[in-house]
Amino acid sequence: ILGAGQTNAVKISSCYNTGNISGQYYPSGICATNTKNTSTIKNCYSIGEISNTNGGAYSAGISANFKGTASNCYSLYPEADALASNNNGKSTKITSPDGLLEKLGSDFTDDLSGANGGYPLLSWQTSEEPQPQNPKLEITGGPETVSMTNSGAEPTITLTANAENMDDNQIIEW
Repeated sequence: ILGAGQTNAVKISSCYNTGNISGQYYPSGICATNTKNTSTIKNCYSIGEISNTNGGAYSAGISANFKGTASNCYSLYPEADALASNNNGKSTKITSPDGLLEKLGSDFTDDLSGANGGYPLLSWQTSEEPQPQNPKLEITGGPETVSMTNSGAEPTITLTANAENMDDNQIIEW
């Protein structure tokens, strides 16, 4: 999370914040302030509480004072972004983790262990590969029973195997 006063161009992608953040000016979930129009924030979310202290102003789930471009960013708090003059740090409000993983892209994965309250984790944060759900192998295209007699003729039957919910490394023996 970048603090106030950032004047260099930044490129922030595929990150998230779960911590509560408070400050007098520009408390934000990802980047408090940045004044370079070439800066970017994308594919990020923040679920920590964001609040102003000591009568301060401007707070946002992603960035309260961002001159660059923020895209595909989501936040739970604050209820409404209060953006300063560099107001491109706006986020889409969320109320739960439902559907967030699909929106964020392949750098994120399911929180299968519940370590992040169901909100997506970065793929590198889990050492376990997600297991396929209900693996299934379906064979279609032929009769219910296939038999062959040694009569000298070779019958030809085309069967189609369709694997569902299996990873690419799963071995199937016939």
